Amino acid sequence: DVALRELMHATSDVTFDVHSLLHALSSHLVSQYVPTLLASLHWIDMLLHKDAPRVMEVSQQLWPSMFKCLSNPSEEVVRLDLESLARMVPDTARLEPFCELLLALLRTERTLLERRGALIVRQLCELLQPHRVFVTLARTLAAEKDIEFAAQMVQTLNLIALTSPEAMELRLLLKASVTSDEGSTLFKTLYPAWAHNPVALLSICLIAQAYEHASELVLQFAAMEISLPFLLQIDKLVQLVEPPVL
Repeated sequence: DVALRELMHATSDVTFDVHSLLHALSSHLVSQYVPTLLASLHWIDMLLHKDAPRVMEVSQQLWPSMFKCLSNPSEEVVRLDLESLARMVPDTARLEPFCELLLALLRTERTLLERRGALIVRQLCELLQPHRVFVTLARTLAAEKDIEFAAQMVQTLNLIALTSPEAMELRLLLKASVTSDEGSTLFKTLYPAWAHNPVALLSICLIAQAYEHASELVLQFAAMEISLPFLLQIDKLVQLVEPPVL
């Protein structure tokens, strides 16, 4: 398999039918057998390196099968899958439907969101620009009708935005929102989605130095019915405020 991939990658005469090959590979991506998945994903990776334009012609047809791989227990499968998926979204026009499909998957499979949602978003931030990833996800989540899912997803994104090294660029931009037009635009773009989760909204206001608005939110919290999950989120926020992250 490796020798054949290398031989095909090395040839300069592109006479094979990429679309038929990708269709065959897609049928193997539903397998639960890790070696089969890895072999199929390595072939897709090779084809993306060799002839990305022809792969991109049918890339969205591959996404449903490739997204199913994100639930596989093997982290190697997930990593290789995300690397190929990331290379299939070189621009915003493709990133938007990609994020819609990702959110649809996480909305349906809440266990995947809880177990691997943060890993998926962090790797996408590493492979793509975190600003692109967060802005596209936020715009989609702003119109999310499943409020419970939106709140859970925003909680995941917020923790990444505040703490992960992959989101450092995003964090610095938010911190500069009072002096930077780009930072201010980012804050305003994230705000409608973050409004699905009051504690996340408060934390992003603090990091963006929107202290007056943050104090108004705290006053609003006083009128809310305080639940245990809300208190747990507040506790996590306090733990984040104590270190120099904010």
